[in-house]
Amino acid sequence: MLNPGSNLLAIALRYINPSAVQIQPYVGRTLTPDRRYVPTYGPAVPAQASFQPLDRKAVIDNGLELERDYANVYVVGDVRSVEPDGAPDRVLYNGSFWTPVGKAGWTREDGWARALCVREPAA
Repeated sequence: MLNPGSNLLAIALRYINPSAVQIQPYVGRTLTPDRRYVPTYGPAVPAQASFQPLDRKAVIDNGLELERDYANVYVVGDVRSVEPDGAPDRVLYNGSFWTPVGKAGWTREDGWARALCVREPAA
């Protein structure tokens, strides 16, 4: 039996192919010339992760908007989700940016987190 602190995700990623995911960390906000604050992000860094799109049934079961694309991203380490004191990190996967909108974090205990992400509209 595995104990807390064993990082099951890191162990699992030894046996399954990790997804090509990058995390672009939120670093603050910038005031634009028209006096609006916009989030500022650091450079994207590769993450050891598993990217798992939600199927339509999971979207319906969770009461999410059917017009959007969602995925669970399991990442070794941590990812910042929507929080009162700032913007979330951004997840880059397969050429699209995904915004973490919910998180279940086991980072403290086991060194990994799951983030529910929604695909950002193309610019």
